[in-house]
Amino acid sequence: MILFFLNLLFTFTFSTSGQGFTGLPERPADALLGSAMETQLRTLSLTNRENRIFSEITSGNIPDFLRTFSEVTVTRTINDSSYTLTYYVAPDYLALGSDEDYFLIPMTPLLAQRLANQLGFSMPTRRMVDQIWQSAPLKLNPQPIPPSDQMTTIPVMFTHNTMVREQRSTHLQQHPQGTLVAGHKKDVILSNRIYNQPPPGRVVIYGWHYTSGNPIQPVYSGHSETYADYSHGIRAVRDTMRLNGEPIHIRQILQHPELHQLLSDEGPIPMPFYPLETTRRVPDDWGIQQTGETSLRLIIPETSGITAYMVHLSPDGRNFDKTQTLTADESHIIVGLQPDTPVYIRMQAVTDHPGPFSEVLAGLPSQTPANVLIVNGFDRAIAGNTRDFIRMYVPGVLESGKRFDSATNEAVALGSVTLTDYQTVIWILGAESTVDETFSAAEQIRVKEFLDAGGNLLVSGSEIGWDLDHRGNSSDRAFMHQYLKSAYVADAPSNQRDTWYSVDGLADSPFSSFQDIRFDNGSHGTWNVSWPDVLRGEHGGEIVFRYRGAPLPNGAGIAYKGPFPGSADGISGSVAVFGFPLETVYPDANRTMLIKEIITWMHPSGTNIPDYNRDSEIPAALQLDPNYPNPFNSQTTLRYRLPEDAYVQLSVYTPLGEQVASLVDSWQRAGAHQVNWNAQTLASGMYISRLSSAGTTVSRPMLLIK
Repeated sequence: MILFFLNLLFTFTFSTSGQGFTGLPERPADALLGSAMETQLRTLSLTNRENRIFSEITSGNIPDFLRTFSEVTVTRTINDSSYTLTYYVAPDYLALGSDEDYFLIPMTPLLAQRLANQLGFSMPTRRMVDQIWQSAPLKLNPQPIPPSDQMTTIPVMFTHNTMVREQRSTHLQQHPQGTLVAGHKKDVILSNRIYNQPPPGRVVIYGWHYTSGNPIQPVYSGHSETYADYSHGIRAVRDTMRLNGEPIHIRQILQHPELHQLLSDEGPIPMPFYPLETTRRVPDDWGIQQTGETSLRLIIPETSGITAYMVHLSPDGRNFDKTQTLTADESHIIVGLQPDTPVYIRMQAVTDHPGPFSEVLAGLPSQTPANVLIVNGFDRAIAGNTRDFIRMYVPGVLESGKRFDSATNEAVALGSVTLTDYQTVIWILGAESTVDETFSAAEQIRVKEFLDAGGNLLVSGSEIGWDLDHRGNSSDRAFMHQYLKSAYVADAPSNQRDTWYSVDGLADSPFSSFQDIRFDNGSHGTWNVSWPDVLRGEHGGEIVFRYRGAPLPNGAGIAYKGPFPGSADGISGSVAVFGFPLETVYPDANRTMLIKEIITWMHPSGTNIPDYNRDSEIPAALQLDPNYPNPFNSQTTLRYRLPEDAYVQLSVYTPLGEQVASLVDSWQRAGAHQVNWNAQTLASGMYISRLSSAGTTVSRPMLLIK
C-alpha cells in the first residue's frame, strides 16, 4: 500500500545502467589537473573558492572513476512488510581533476547542496554512511592530521589528499579505481540537526571509520555551515533509488513515517537538504495569544516572499505530532484545541521549501484571560540550547493559578506583543550574553514601561550582569541598577567556573523554604551553567538566594517590590532577577514549585483557591479548579462546584483522548465537592481532568511527576 500510494504521486524515468550524476558533461580536454587546481584555489576567498569549485565540477572536471556509481542494497522488515532498497553512491568523495591527478576537495554543505541540486544527488544520512562503509570492498584506515588553525586551508586539504592518494595507490591492483572505498574522510550528512538548532546554520558531520568499524567522529553539529576542514568529504548518493524494484526518490523515503527506517536512525527527516537562500527564512518575530476556550491566535507579521507557514503542535514541547499549514495572508487562528490544556508550537516559513524551525512557544486555550506572558529571549547558539525551554516554565505558571501567552523577544522589541497587557512577564535568557544582547535598547524601553506601570518581571540567566553591568554602556548599567535592581559582582563565586551548582533561599526572605536548589552541570538535560552570575542588590533590591557554600559575596537572586523610576504616585511593581537560569533547575518538581512561589510572591492572590468549607456557596456556572498539588507525585485532589443538582461525570484522559480514570459517575447536589485521585499505576506525564454536567464540560491539565 505504501508503494502504491507513492507511485500514484510520483513518476520517474530511471535506468539501471550507468548510474551516476544527472547531466554532467564529459571532462574537457583542457581541464586543470587536481594539483593545478590546488595552486589556483589556495589564493581565493571562501566565496570565490567555492564558486570556482562549482564551476569546475558542473563543467565536468572530475575524475572518470567517479562517474559510475556503486550499488548498495539494504533489506528491512517494517510492520511485518519486507523491503529491499537499492541505492547508488559515488565510489569516492567528490574530487577535481583526472584519474591520474585528482584532489578530493572538502567543501561547505552550502556548496555541496548547490551541486546536489544541479547534478541530481543527495548526501547520505548517518545510517547510510554506516551502510556504505559496510558495503565498501576497500576500507582504508583514517589518517588524521594534528589539529591547527590551518585545518580549513587549501594547502592542508591538499596535503591530506596526497596522503590518501598514496594510501589508495597501494590497493590499486586488487581494488582498481571505481571500487567503492570508505574510511578515509568524515561525511557531511543529512540530519534533523541541520535545522533543529539556533542560528547560525550548521554542517552536520559523521564517520571516518576505523577498519574495526568504529567511527572517529560521532554525529556533530557544532561547526557553522561555512566550515569545512581537510577531513570532510562529500559522498554523492543518486536521488533516485529502487524500493522492491520500483523507483522512488530519497526524499520520499526520508520523510515517510515508516520507510525512513531504511535510511535514517533518527526518525523521519522532513527536510533532507541543506538550506540555501530560498529556504533560510526563520520566523523570529511572533507570538501566541489565547482567543477562546478552544483556540489560539498566532501573531505573525506580514513578510514578503513567504507563502505559508507550517505550524507543528505538541502536547509536551518535545514530540510534535500534528501539523497545520496556514497561508501567509489568512488569519492565523488554530481551532479545535483542548480547553485549559497547554499547546506547544513551532513553525516553518514556506518559500519554495519549508525553512528552518522556529523556537518553541506555547499557548493555553481558555475562557479566563491570560495574565502572564512568557518571553523566550534565549537565542544564543550554544550546545544545549534546544530553544524549547518554555516547557520548563509552563507547569509553574499553571500551578500558580495563572493563564499565559508567549512571545519571542523580537516580537516584544518590535511591538507586535505589548508587555503592559499582562500582570506578569517571565523572561527566559539562559546563557544569552553580550553578542546576542540580554536586553537590547528596544527591549529595555518596553521593560521600563511595563515596570513603571506596575508590572511584575521574573528574569533569569547566567550572563545578565556580565552583559549589562560588566560589559554594557551607561544606559545598560542604569537599566540593570534602577530597573532590575541588581548589580554585577563576579562571573561566578570566587570567579571559579564549573564549581557552583546549588543555591539556598535566605532565612529572612520569602523563599527561605527553598534549600539546596540545584541547577545543571551539563548532565541533567540542559547545559553546563559554568559561570552563574554573582549579583548584589541595587536601589532597594535585596538578595534572596545565595550560592550554597560559596564565600561572600555570593548573591544568586535579587528581589524587589515597590515603585520604579518612572512610576506614577502609588503604583508599585516587582522584579526578581536570578544569576542562574531557572530552566536548568532540577528535578522538575523543584523548578515548578520555585516558579510558582515567585509568581505568588509577586501577587499573593494569584492562586485564587476557593474555600471548600463554604458548601453553601452555589456558583453561577460549573467550576473545576486546578488540582492540588500540581505537579503531583501519585496523589492529587480535584475540587469542583455545581450550580444545580445534576448528574456528574469526572474523568481523567491522556492528551490523546484515552480515558485512564473515572472518578465520579453519579447524581450530586449543587455546591462544592472534591475527590482524591491516586495515579500510582500511571506513567509520568500530562493528563486532563474533564468535568461534565447538565450539558457543560470543563477541563484542566494535570502534571504527574514520579
